[in-house]
Amino acid sequence: MSEEIKSRGVKKGEKRPWKAGRKKGTGVGRLRNINISFRVSPEEKEYIYNVLNEEKIGRTEALIQIFEYYKKK
Repeated sequence: MSEEIKSRGVKKGEKRPWKAGRKKGTGVGRLRNINISFRVSPEEKEYIYNVLNEEKIGRTEALIQIFEYYKKK
């Protein structure tokens, strides 16, 4: 890694470093790329996060499991 990587644009006649530009596979083709939001008080937010963090599987997965549980009822 003794080669210095340029951080800005390339001068005319110089070649662009091979590491420059957008990286493939970062954020492309994500399964969950839509956000749902709603307003709650700080106490309600803390309560919701505590409930969702009990599962230790991630908030999104925990929320989906809760909805599936109530759908079965």
